[in-house]
Amino acid sequence: MTEQFDPSQMRVGDPERSEALDRLGEHFANGYLTVHEFEERTGRAATARTRSDLSALFGDLPGGSSQKAPVPARMEKSQDVEPALDDADRELEELLGRKKKLNRALGILWSVTMVAFFLGLFVFEWDLFWVVFPIAGVLTWGLYEFYDIGEDEDDLLDEILEERSGERAERLRIANQRRKELGK
Repeated sequence: MTEQFDPSQMRVGDPERSEALDRLGEHFANGYLTVHEFEERTGRAATARTRSDLSALFGDLPGGSSQKAPVPARMEKSQDVEPALDDADRELEELLGRKKKLNRALGILWSVTMVAFFLGLFVFEWDLFWVVFPIAGVLTWGLYEFYDIGEDEDDLLDEILEERSGERAERLRIANQRRKELGK
């Protein structure tokens, strides 16, 4: 009688361990793992011998053991969360989305303004090269109106975006440090 081979017991090598470390780093950077969980799982990934050893590291993460770490998305709320909180979260995410678009539009506007200013001043030698700044100021006001973001909201949203960016940067720094410790 022949014995059936279990594919989950196939041995893994450095390429599979390296891919698992990368995926764990993505999950950690996206906030799905705590520092302690990340350190524990990367240690297990570095010493994994079989496919099942690696699969066990991803069973409770989005995408399970078969997919790459997902792009961060707004997590679905459980049904016992108050609807008002869910609405506030939805409004905040929508405002943050508008703020990001506003920031991109302002970056483009002021980049074009500076190019026009220097071209007008040095290349074309326009007499009224300075007029680009009042025009850009009016367009800036128009963008704030278009995206419906007030001064108080603007400051708060900048603070939230900066905080999120800092948290993500810290998670990435820790993930990179852990990978170096594991010799990757």
